[in-house]
Amino acid sequence: MQELTEEEIELVSGSGGLRDGVVSAAIWAGLEKAAGALSQFASNGQPPNYGNTTPMGDMF
Repeated sequence: MQELTEEEIELVSGSGGLRDGVVSAAIWAGLEKAAGALSQFASNGQPPNYGNTTPMGDMF
């Protein structure tokens, strides 16, 4: 788990406490997963395959 700044702790504890903390942790996990996919794409030169038939380049 990442270190939270005091400001982030106040935001979490001030608005629903643990439940919001879990939600924000889930969002961070999703961002890390996306960042991992992007770094994989950068190192391979190939987008990760999510089972879609449309090449990623067509989406941009």
